[in-house]
Amino acid sequence: MLGIYPGPIETCQVFTDPEQWSRPPGAVVAGLGPIGGLSAASLARAIAHASLTAALGHLTGGASAPSPEVRQVSLSSLLIGTGQGGLPVRDSVQALLTGVQRANDRLSDTQLAVHIAEIEVVELWQDRALQAVEALESSLTNGELSDSFTADLRLEERPGRQRR
Repeated sequence: MLGIYPGPIETCQVFTDPEQWSRPPGAVVAGLGPIGGLSAASLARAIAHASLTAALGHLTGGASAPSPEVRQVSLSSLLIGTGQGGLPVRDSVQALLTGVQRANDRLSDTQLAVHIAEIEVVELWQDRALQAVEALESSLTNGELSDSFTADLRLEERPGRQRR
């Protein structure tokens, strides 16, 4: 209603509930640009921007004094852009990894004391989740991302999951 919800690539909004501190304690909603215009490259840009925003929030949120230790941040992400007429699952997984790698590279270059150490991929549909596991394994065995990430390639079933 206020017109500030993320829309264009490289916009995002952080939503938290500091009173609850539930798991997860919040969400980062990334702008994905106009409908039908999402590509793997633009998704990687959106994820890098949203990941940086989330990581910076860990530097300012709840810290009583600066620490010389690098904060290790864990993020969860939906399998973005893989719905009707969207990106192939492989492209979505590749963009997620690329975006997080870019965010970590930028955090390292600027010597900020925060690092995205873990990424969890969440998907409602079992068939798509299995495709994501295969895409993750492929991305990490071949290519430029293989040196940046390690993966637990097990599919963890959680309440609410759907089969088709």
